Amino acid sequence: MIPVLHGETVSRRQYWGQGRPDITGTLDAAGAAWVAAATQGAEFHSTTGDQGAQVWVKTASGWIVTVGDTRPRWLDETYIVSSIGGTATVQRINGLVYINGSATGTVPYGTTFMNVPTGFQAVNGASFNVGGLLKGTGYNYTTAFTANDATFDSRIGGSVKFGGIAVGTGTHNFAAVVQTVQPWPTTYPGSPVIE
Repeated sequence: MIPVLHGETVSRRQYWGQGRPDITGTLDAAGAAWVAAATQGAEFHSTTGDQGAQVWVKTASGWIVTVGDTRPRWLDETYIVSSIGGTATVQRINGLVYINGSATGTVPYGTTFMNVPTGFQAVNGASFNVGGLLKGTGYNYTTAFTANDATFDSRIGGSVKFGGIAVGTGTHNFAAVVQTVQPWPTTYPGSPVIE
């Protein structure tokens, strides 16, 4: 790697500077000029890492993050459905989103547990169901979801639902990994897990 100073370019294909190329108001004048002239395949290396995004690549449809990490975020009552109760975290690393949650009490069939924040939602904003038949006093689910899995619900909304029947009380934990093509979030949801 060739060391460069803020605002310098190694070539016309790479640039190091402040801000994010998808929001020109975050760039200085030199960065804005470079972004305006950038061609497909160009790399923008953010020296400020806004919202955890470090490296961006220009594509035919705009700028995407290829190196980024929002770090884990606790979701608050804005996202958790209060009638169930529980906790949840989200984290986006590049095009993958990690969702972990813990619902408490009885969770009826088809219950929406949480709404996934914009920038963290699954491919096409689809909802997905967690688990099958839930019985007893708490179960753990670790499931990797991809765009082609049958577990995706066709409805738009970006929510996590319990798709089985939960009988009894207890803690129902789940973890999911979903692909996203949504633009990188412009703000962080909730609060950091570790400050």
